[in-house]
Order: sequence, then C-alpha cells, then structure tokens
Amino acid sequence: MNCLASKPIVAISTTLWILSLLSAQTFSVLHPFGGFPEGRSPQASLVAAGNSFFSVSDSGGTGHSGTVYKINRDGSGYAKLHDFPLLLNETNSQGAYPDSTPILSGNTLYGAAYDGGIFGSGTVFKINTNGTGFTVLHHFAATALNHLGAFTNAQGAHPESGLVVADNFVFGTTEGGGTSGLGAVFRIGTNGTGFTNLHSFTSAEGSVPEALVLVGNQLYGTAAGLSTGIGSVFRLNTNGTGFTILHSFVATNYVAPEEGPGDQPAYTNVDGALPASLLASGTTLYGTTYWGGANGNGTVFRMQLDGSGFSVLHNFAASATNQSGLYTNNGGAHPIQFAGLTIAGNTLYGTTYLGGTNGTGTVFALTTNGTEFAVLHHFNATTGVNDANLDGANPYAGLIQSDGTLFGTAVAGGNTGNGTIFKLTTAPQLNITRVNSSVILTWPTTAVGFALESNTNLAAPAGWVAAPPAPTLVNGLKTVTNAITATPKFYRLKH
Repeated sequence: MNCLASKPIVAISTTLWILSLLSAQTFSVLHPFGGFPEGRSPQASLVAAGNSFFSVSDSGGTGHSGTVYKINRDGSGYAKLHDFPLLLNETNSQGAYPDSTPILSGNTLYGAAYDGGIFGSGTVFKINTNGTGFTVLHHFAATALNHLGAFTNAQGAHPESGLVVADNFVFGTTEGGGTSGLGAVFRIGTNGTGFTNLHSFTSAEGSVPEALVLVGNQLYGTAAGLSTGIGSVFRLNTNGTGFTILHSFVATNYVAPEEGPGDQPAYTNVDGALPASLLASGTTLYGTTYWGGANGNGTVFRMQLDGSGFSVLHNFAASATNQSGLYTNNGGAHPIQFAGLTIAGNTLYGTTYLGGTNGTGTVFALTTNGTEFAVLHHFNATTGVNDANLDGANPYAGLIQSDGTLFGTAVAGGNTGNGTIFKLTTAPQLNITRVNSSVILTWPTTAVGFALESNTNLAAPAGWVAAPPAPTLVNGLKTVTNAITATPKFYRLKH
C-alpha cells in the first residue's frame, strides 16, 4: 500500500516549493446500531464484497437473538438480511447469538450461531448476500453432564470462532462439547452433509478453541486453556489427522494491585495467556493474547508455521484505575478472542477491548518486526443510562483494511449504546517547513510502518530511495532535517 498524494508530493530546491499534503488520519462512525428491532452488540468483523460489507450482530433484531446485516462502504444502505428467532427454553429453529465472523464464498455467507438450534447447542448456517436462501446446515447435538462435571457430546457445542471454507467444506471450532467437553474442531459440507468431528480436545491439549485459519491442507488454531499452562497454538490436517501443539503458553503469575486506586491486578508471564485469533501471512503466524505478557494486559506474538521462532512483538502497557473505576493506559489492553489482526505491507492492525485513555479500547498499529507501535484511536468514555458515546466502545472484532482505510465494529457505545460500525483512514500527513538552508519534514508518530523516501525525478519511478537520516522524535512528531540543494528533491511517505 503506497499512501501517496495524487498531486506532486514534495519538491524542494533553492528556488522551487511544491507542497502536497497526504490525507490525515480520521475516524468516523458509519452506522450506530439501534438495538431492538434493528440489531445490537456487533461482536464480529466485517466481510467485504464489492462496495458492501456483511456481518452479524450478536443480539437485537425482532427475535432478540441477533441478525445478519449489510451496509455500503460509505455507511449508506444499512439493511437487515435476517432475524434469528426468539429462544424458547434455550432452543429455536435456526440458532441464536451469532457472534463469530461469517465467511463469504461466492454469493453465499456461511456463519455460526453460538446458542439455539433445536438442541440448544448452536448451529451452522448459510444465507445468500441478497438475504434469500437462509438454511441451517447443522444443529449441534445436545450435551450431557459426565462424571467429571463436563458437558460432553460427540460433535461439539457452541461454535464461537470464525469459519473457514475450502473444497466444498466448512471448517470451524466449538467452545464446548466433544468427547471431553472441552471443545472440538469440525467439518461439514457446504450443502449440509457429511458433518465430522475432526478432533475433540483433551485436558492435555487445551480447551475452548478460539481461532482457525487454513494454510494449504492444514488448519492452525488457538486453544484458551491447557493443563500445563494457559493456552496453546495447534495444527491439524483437514482430514483430522496429525494434531500437534506448536506452542504452549506458560503459566501466569498473579501480581496484586496497590492499595487503593492505582494499578490493576495482573496475571503476567513471558509470552501471553489466553490466545485469541490467528493471522497467517506467508510462513508466519501472527496472533494476540488476552492476558499475560510483561504487564498482564496481553501480547502480540509471531511464530513460524512449524512452531519455531516464537517471539513476543509487543506487550500491552500496564493499566491504572481512573476515577470511574475503569482500567486505563496509553496503549490499550486485552485484545479479545474475536479481535484478529489484519496486515498491510509491514504493518499489523488490531483492536483492544479495554485500556486506552478512557478504558474503552483502542485501534492500534504495529510493525511486523515489533519495532514501531502506536494507538490510532482511543475510544471515548461512555456516559448516561445507555453507556452511549460518539464513536463506540469495547471493540470485540478485528479490522479489515482497504485502500488505506480500516473498517471495524465496536460492541458498545454509539449514540444509543448498542455499538457502531466505524472507519479509520491510516494515511498520515507529511508536513514541510523551511528553516534557512534546510527543510524539516515531519509526520505523526501514529504513522506506523511508513518510511520517508526521496527522488530527484518523478519520471523515474525506480529512483525512490530512503531519505536519511533516520527520523528523530521532536515535539511529538517524527522529524527529518535535510539540506536544500540546487537539484529539486521529491519526498514521499511509503507504506
């Protein structure tokens, strides 16, 4: 992604000044959710198709059990495609509370509902993008309490992670059920046939599988619990063979808070705890953890597909209690299980459920080598009976990136307190100041992953090179000072 201006970028010589600023980072709400009967609490990420986004709301709608919706990229045209029916004794005919991100294949959305269905254990469903053809592909079986106090079945129960579609199959995970009651990985045909429990988790392998991504014919995922620690990253062949734990997160230490207002209690370790979603890019996996790390507020990590090279890219900062009793910091805290990362060039983008200056979460950026981190947006504090605000609060879901803009959802806040759909442009603004015989170029520290380049001829696209020296931090801005020469020099920020 090259975030460049459409006019000449910057040219500086002893006689020539041409200034063209890149668009600044801006945040805006595309849609505030209204609750009943529209939909509320969007916990899932958006899915892009053409000029539209599709997704689900966890609750609200006419049945108070969630919806499927669409909206145009510019925020217009919001429409419900489907209302999940009301629950009666925890069951219904279609499922309830769809909180995981659906996946698009052709003109069909595939999704999962956490509860409901005829057995009360959730469903897998599909629906056309025009709102027609809603079909339940599978009702998860009822669970029974075993002698160890676990709710077990042969299939798994309560699907919560996003789905994967490949080779006419839908793959996913369940939070509970399975032969040990600790969750399962499943497969079902896109036509609803051939349901298979690929793997039931045991206490030695993990529990509550949260994520699933497909690379070739292998599934990679995370499990939140493990008998020897507090979560794992695993690998499994799409035919159910070859289950392998690639990384086990280590046990955490409890750090007590200070007496009175101040630091929050923390569960710390060296690598993170309760891993959430995964992102595969080339031969590398990137992921987040909700807890753990140096400050107990979670981490961003990376590792190779074979399990080697695990490293923590970022430890989210420690939190302190503010006057409202919320835990605040400057960097965000606790990326939740649905908050997967997205990648653009050498930059990862994500959300945190808590933390930030108001304790209501953040949008952040981090380079893939972990050297640069910045918060792009601190969500506002919520007030009033409905915990409303202007921009949303507590994002559960990850982001999608398109042409220098990030799009996402917040589960709370907005003008009615029912959550929002938002967008955030990531293109930074390059500013120039001439001081005597030098030119000073500055851009914001939130421009993570951007590098300053120069060229002496715009007609030579291969002539762009890094513009030394390395930027320094001056008055809160990244700053480079260059001497003005007789030869014009053009500058740009490249991502």
